[in-house]
Amino acid sequence: MKIPKLHIILFHFLSIVFGFFVGIGIALLVKAGENQMLAAAAIVIGYGIITAVISFIVSFFLASTQNQKVIVSLNILWTLFISIIILTIFIRRERPRIENDQNKLQKKTQPALGISKAISLFPTYCWLNTNLIPNNTDLPMGMGIFKPNLAPEYSLYFYGNVKEQTVTDSISFTINNNGHIEISYAPPWLLPQNLKLDYGILLFKIKTIYKRFLEIEVNSKTHQTALINSNAGKVLLWPSFLLEVHSIELLPSKNNFIRSRPFEHSDKINIQHTLLLPLAIRGNWMKVQLVDDNYTALGEGWIKWNEKGQLLVKYSLLS
Repeated sequence: MKIPKLHIILFHFLSIVFGFFVGIGIALLVKAGENQMLAAAAIVIGYGIITAVISFIVSFFLASTQNQKVIVSLNILWTLFISIIILTIFIRRERPRIENDQNKLQKKTQPALGISKAISLFPTYCWLNTNLIPNNTDLPMGMGIFKPNLAPEYSLYFYGNVKEQTVTDSISFTINNNGHIEISYAPPWLLPQNLKLDYGILLFKIKTIYKRFLEIEVNSKTHQTALINSNAGKVLLWPSFLLEVHSIELLPSKNNFIRSRPFEHSDKINIQHTLLLPLAIRGNWMKVQLVDDNYTALGEGWIKWNEKGQLLVKYSLLS
């Protein structure tokens, strides 16, 4: 049995690889996998396999009709072609990561101007050593609260619109000398719903929920909004969020009262108390526990926490 020469074996192998890449190129050119969802990858690979088989068959014909010099030249040509394709794929895969690392490095050298501005402009209400979050009751309350992932390996990217998904700005995080998370870069217009990073608090109001994106309010004074990826943190609709806060306070201007049952005309509860602790939510009503300075339970009641798309309460995140 005659053993094929090394350059012939290499020629058959390179012809298979060459044909596979040509098939994938044809599939991408004619958009064979477009709108095929999960089947798209299988369709594109199928094109590659078919052309690889054809190229393998043709390689036997060429190997039997051409001399050694032609086969060696084709081996060099196929090798160059395959090398260029592999190098192109590698560069396209690595470019986003390299650009992201460069952006992070650049942002770490820039001062967090937006956060400095946010701290100076954000009003703080002191109430029993807590930061009580002010709510502008003349504005829609939105859908809930977004809590971004707070870690140096995460960045919160802002997008211009859902279709183009172009990043317009971002927030980057780092660890300070005390081991606490802090913001290394933020846009100058950033003014979140609440900011207290030494307690791991960075909150944004959600205005719109899309399938994979959220529209959040990035400036609580001008009500500027931006889009973010919904996987960039935790989404808490108002009922879930309010049940996680430390305490609740009624807005006196809304003529809201603590009642014995979740009905408008049920009996009022007139017990002197210090705090209202959220227990449960049913529709527009919240069940609360009344406690004194020592957190001794004094009784329970119901309050209306929202009406016509507006919050009727303030909430405190810290004890």
